[in-house]
Amino acid sequence: MTLNQRTAGAASRASAVVAAVGIALGLAACTPFGVACPAVAYIYSVDVTTDGATSIEACVADECVTSLAPSLDGIFTVSQSAPGEYSVDFFAGTPDTVTVAAFDAAGVELVRDDFALEWTRTGGSEQCGGPASTPGITLEL
Repeated sequence: MTLNQRTAGAASRASAVVAAVGIALGLAACTPFGVACPAVAYIYSVDVTTDGATSIEACVADECVTSLAPSLDGIFTVSQSAPGEYSVDFFAGTPDTVTVAAFDAAGVELVRDDFALEWTRTGGSEQCGGPASTPGITLEL
């Protein structure tokens, strides 16, 4: 083996070590104080109760979803569990507010109101987050 081959091999190994150390330091910087958080996707829910409505619509920012056509395409969905009982399930975090409207069987809007949501973490940790809950909403007609 020539001197040039030995020098090239050593340089290649040194480059690999520098790259590995750089990657390790970069990944360590992604976790607070070296804490590795689990890759968990939480669903955050708020229960909505109303008397006399046959469907509801929930809106967050510019996106609205109705209980008549639940969809998993957006950042949240609305489902009906019993007459007058609904669940709004959020897939992308905990919004601060939600607008909820109630409709009768003919599709006429009976009431629309904005609600502040106060989320309380119920598990997990300060560094990694975790599941959270918020008090339910009663939509008065």
